[in-house]
Amino acid sequence: MVEDRRPKEKPAVICFVGRSNSGKTGLLVRLIPLLKQRGFSVAAVKHHPEPLLLDNPVKDSYRHMEAGADISVIAAPGQSGIFIGFDRDPALDDILPFLSGVDIVLCEGYKRSRYMKIEVLAKDDTPLCLDNTVAVVSEREMDGDVPCFHPHRIMEIASFLTGMLDKDPRDESKDKGAYLSSST
Repeated sequence: MVEDRRPKEKPAVICFVGRSNSGKTGLLVRLIPLLKQRGFSVAAVKHHPEPLLLDNPVKDSYRHMEAGADISVIAAPGQSGIFIGFDRDPALDDILPFLSGVDIVLCEGYKRSRYMKIEVLAKDDTPLCLDNTVAVVSEREMDGDVPCFHPHRIMEIASFLTGMLDKDPRDESKDKGAYLSSST
């Protein structure tokens, strides 16, 4: 739970990319608790390539958007939801300004973005060979210019990610940099 929601410097951003059913979601849901245990506040973003109905048409928040609101928020004890209207498929840079209160943003998808990527491969997948790939997660060993982690070695993946960050979230004397992109 993120207690201090005041804007911080830009969060680190890592995109987990790969083909459908490669294990990206499973990897992220095992990785998030480890990052939280290490003191990081975490946001997760899932890119869905097709139109999707996120809200219920009979609910007030949906009706607000239908009436023309650009942003509609539903707030309840313990959680909130923010619906943001876009007239196109939103780029990751469109979403990130809403996530300024966290240390790291883990994205599932956005393989064409400028941000650092960890490619997740299912057993028989061939690599996508994308720009800014910093690691690969695969059940089979791979030769290459970037580290390769077995998906069951989640602690090693968490250590790799936290090692990429220049800042321990408990140490305010260091700056972790902006967005971990190659072109900030």
